[in-house]
Amino acid sequence: MTVAPATAPSPPTGLDVAVDAADVVLTWSAPDDEGSSAVTGYRVAVRNYHHYPTEEVDADVRTATFTGLPAGVYTASVVALSDDGESESAAEEVTVAPGVPTQVQAVQVGDGIVGVTWEEPGNVGGTPLAGYTVEVEGGESQDLDVDARSTTFGGLDPGDYVVTVQAFATFADGDTASSPVSVSGSPSAPANVLAQPSGGGTATVSWDESPDLGNSPLTGYSVPLDGVLAGEVGVSPRELVLDGLAPGEYLVQVTASTEYAHSGPGSSSLVMPALPGEPVGVRAEQTGPTSVPVTWDAPSAEGASPVIGYLVAASPVLLTGVLDDGLAASAPGGQRYEVSEDTFGYEFTGLLPDTPYRFTVAAITADGIGEPGSDDEQTEEWRAPSVPTDVSVRQTGARQVTFRFGAPEDPGISNLTGYVLGVSGPDSGGSQELDADVREVVHDDLAPGRYVFRILAMNEQGADGAAVDVELTVDGPTVVDDPDETPDDTPVVVETPVVTSPVVNNAPVRSTGTLPATVTYTSAGQGALARTGTEAGTVALGGALLLLMGAGALVAGRRRQGASA
Repeated sequence: MTVAPATAPSPPTGLDVAVDAADVVLTWSAPDDEGSSAVTGYRVAVRNYHHYPTEEVDADVRTATFTGLPAGVYTASVVALSDDGESESAAEEVTVAPGVPTQVQAVQVGDGIVGVTWEEPGNVGGTPLAGYTVEVEGGESQDLDVDARSTTFGGLDPGDYVVTVQAFATFADGDTASSPVSVSGSPSAPANVLAQPSGGGTATVSWDESPDLGNSPLTGYSVPLDGVLAGEVGVSPRELVLDGLAPGEYLVQVTASTEYAHSGPGSSSLVMPALPGEPVGVRAEQTGPTSVPVTWDAPSAEGASPVIGYLVAASPVLLTGVLDDGLAASAPGGQRYEVSEDTFGYEFTGLLPDTPYRFTVAAITADGIGEPGSDDEQTEEWRAPSVPTDVSVRQTGARQVTFRFGAPEDPGISNLTGYVLGVSGPDSGGSQELDADVREVVHDDLAPGRYVFRILAMNEQGADGAAVDVELTVDGPTVVDDPDETPDDTPVVVETPVVTSPVVNNAPVRSTGTLPATVTYTSAGQGALARTGTEAGTVALGGALLLLMGAGALVAGRRRQGASA
C-alpha cells in the first residue's frame, strides 16, 4: 500500500487589510488547497521592526482586528495551519498614520500675506502627533510644533494658491487637507492729487480713483501731511479738508487701501500763504470792577491778504498758572468777539472780579488768523455798598413830596460816591444821580396818584442794584410850610421800605458831577422831572436815566452835568 506524502495547505486567499486610525482589520478566505489534511486554524500578524502583535484563530474565522497600533509601516499577514504543516503567508504592507487635520482655511490677511488655520485630526493613531507640515503650493513649506494651529506666508505675488496641512508622527505622515486661496494685488496710487489753500488756515485736498485696484474692492484713502497721517476718508467723496495749517510749504500724499493691501502715494505740494503779524501796542487797563477796555494798532507785518477784522478775547489765567488758549477763551469767565477791520478798541464787561486775565488780539484775513498780541490785567476785588438807611417819603405840600434817606451801613470796599434815585408814578418815571452828601430830595408839581420811589447807593466801583423801594399816594392841594410837619388832614401813605433783589442788568454805574445837599424838582413834561434853583442851574432828567419799575429792574445811566440826561 502506497502512502501519499503529507502536504501543507496553500496560502489563504483574498487578503484585505483596512486601517481605521490606530486599528488594522484583516479579512481573508480559505486556501484553495487544504493540503493533505484539513485546515485547523490561522496565524494572523501585523508587525514591523518595533511591534510584533500576532494571534491564532480557529479554522472557521475569517477576520482579525489589531487595535492601538503606533504610527508606522507594518506587514499584515495570514498563514493557514493544519496537522501536516502551515502555508506560505498571504501578506500586505500597511501604514498606520495620523488622521487628516480638520477645518483647514486659508485667507489673505495682508498685502501678499496669507493666513492658514486648522484643527487637530479626528484621530491621531496609536502614538502622539509630532507636528504639522503646512505648505503653499509651489512655494514655502513649514514644519510646526504639535500645538500649532495657525501660521502665515508672506511675499506672495497676486494669484491663486492651494495651501495643504499634514499631521505627522514619529514614523508616519498623515494625509493632507487643503484650502484654496486667492491673493489680490496692491492698488495703484490715486491719480491727480491736488492740494490748495481754502482760507482760514485750511486747505482742500482732492484726487481721482486709483486706475488699478488690484482685483480687490476699495475700502478708503489715507492722507499723510509731511509724512504724518492727517486724515482718512471712505471710498467717496475723494476730498479732505485740512485745518490749523501755519504758513509754509507742505507735502500732501494720498494712498488707496483695499481690504488687504495699500497703494503707493500720489502726492501734491501745498503752499500756505503768510498771515499778518501780531497787532501793535495791545493795551488793557481796567476801568470798572468787571470792565476792561482793550486797544491796539494794526499789525506791522502784513500777510498775503488784507485784514478783514480782528479777533479779541479775554481769557482767565488758570489756577495752575498756565494760560488758557488766548483766542479760545474756553475757561469759565472767558469771552471772545470779532470786530471790523477799522476797529482798534473793545471794552470787555461782565468779567470775573479779582481775577487775572490775558487779553488777546489777532488780525483776521481770508487766509486765516494772524499771530496774536496780548496784555495781562488783574480785575480788582469788588463789593458794592449796602442799601441806604432810614428811607422815608412824605407829602409836604400841594403836589409836593419830600424824600429823605440815610447813608448805608456798609459803603463797600471803596469810598461812597453817591446815590441813584428813581421815581415811578402817574407822570411815568425818571431817575437821577445824587452826590454822596445829599440826604433829601423835594419833588414839586406831582400829579395826584400812587408813586414808587427807589434808591440805591454807589461807591467808586459802582453799584450791584440792591435798592430800597417806598410807596406814597399823593392827594389834594394842601400846602405845608414846614417840610418836617404834615397836616392831619393830608392823606399820606408811607409804606415799610423793602430791599429789592439785584437789578436784571447789574452793570455798575458811576456818579459824576455835584448836586447840593437839598434839591427841589418840578414836573418838566411827559415822563420827566427837572431840578429848579440857583445853585447849579437846571438839570432835565429824561430817557437816559429811566427807572424801569414794572419789571422790578433798575437801569441807571450816567448824568451829564448841566445838560439833558
